[in-house]
Amino acid sequence: MDIKILHDADWKFATYFSTNYVMERTRQKSKFENIDIIRYFLIDINTNEHKEILPNIEKYDIGGVVNASLNPEYLYFTNIERNDKGEELFNIIRYCISTENMESIYSFSNKIELINTVQRYRIFIINDEAIILQNEELKLCKNDYSGYFKFNSFLINLKDGSEFIISDENIINNGITDIIAVSEKQCIIKTGFSLVEDGRFSNLTQEECSVETIGFVNISQMLSDLAIGHVNISIDVIDQAFYETTIPYMKITQNYLIYSVVNNKNKTEEIKFYNMETNEVKKCINEDVNSSKDLANAFIINNNPYVCIEKNKSYQFLNINSNKVDHHYHNNLKLVKICKEALVFAGMKKSFLIGKEKNYYEVIGFPSDKVLFKENYEYIDSLESDDDTLYIITK
Repeated sequence: MDIKILHDADWKFATYFSTNYVMERTRQKSKFENIDIIRYFLIDINTNEHKEILPNIEKYDIGGVVNASLNPEYLYFTNIERNDKGEELFNIIRYCISTENMESIYSFSNKIELINTVQRYRIFIINDEAIILQNEELKLCKNDYSGYFKFNSFLINLKDGSEFIISDENIINNGITDIIAVSEKQCIIKTGFSLVEDGRFSNLTQEECSVETIGFVNISQMLSDLAIGHVNISIDVIDQAFYETTIPYMKITQNYLIYSVVNNKNKTEEIKFYNMETNEVKKCINEDVNSSKDLANAFIINNNPYVCIEKNKSYQFLNINSNKVDHHYHNNLKLVKICKEALVFAGMKKSFLIGKEKNYYEVIGFPSDKVLFKENYEYIDSLESDDDTLYIITK
């Protein structure tokens, strides 16, 4: 693993986006009280050159864009303009990194004052030819609790602009939470909303909860089923939860699907590592889970499933394969990054020569425990590229 340091970088945080580039997002108020502007910056990792993407076009947060496409060339965002009839148009814009070209791929109209107050949109980019537009409306529940729990969705064919009302009962009743591409042909979909956040276990009745489902979907088959109007599209279900249990997240790391199921009755979390190549599932239990901050930190390090247990400034790594803690760190530093083959710790450390505390960080190899790099700089952020290079941003 290569380590590259970006000293005195004038950016505070970013995410790896495409070869040689990272992306930084900043948020600011707009002329619309209920909608923020998001500005996007591309930063060349090698030169630290900043470039704002389409600075003359304002990009508005109307709910969120989930890019499930494997094409790293495109960035998607939403813009608002008025048409000749005085209606407000919401445009979904696609920007190509390599050519710097942009195009409006789909437009729809709505009233500005409704967005992020009683209504919001989730836009799922399936591939270069199809998107799912999910309209989420605010719903008042019995305990005076409200959330975006009412859904109606549309499939948009970008090749010819055709629109299809989605009739699938699962999507209509529970909504889509996330879609993650596994390959060009397959994705993993999660439907239903988590009950861990915002005290929903206590605030929602059984009738108001959604059925949460995680499963594999053939992309072509899903798009065909949705276009035809099937009420039950084909999903290879991996797991489900309802009412007293919930699935707070899912993520893909290397060849593993990682997710957990929280049981509100006994306050436990069952962390599951699903090997997508072998279909084997490894599990472990995390106790005393009352909110999202109590969820376990689950990772794949050196192709092995681990759960990181933090107690009193110490970090224990439970190897799920052996069910034993095989690494323990207690250096009074905060664990700030877990990579495929290394850990990054940062904080204040007393200087041996002058006896004063100074900013400090170190990179420790895993499982070797060897210090790969260290220096007295303030750690800001770090990211890992597709070629496993670790970039560390310092101040």
